[in-house]
Amino acid sequence: MAYDNPIAETDDSIWESKTYLVSFGRIISMTDGLDAMRQAIEKALKTPRFSTAYYTAQYGSDLDTLIGKSMD
Repeated sequence: MAYDNPIAETDDSIWESKTYLVSFGRIISMTDGLDAMRQAIEKALKTPRFSTAYYTAQYGSDLDTLIGKSMD
């Protein structure tokens, strides 16, 4: 039985990654492309920076520090 290497056969193709599509805190299906990017951005904006130990200091937003401040 020969081993087929899918990477060697598709060197010129574009690889897309799939991720879970979450709705109301539940996984409902898989998604990729623009929907996956939209979900990742929304999650990063909703996560306060330094809120958990498993995210780096570059992940999350500081929007919670702006609440109640003037627009200046």
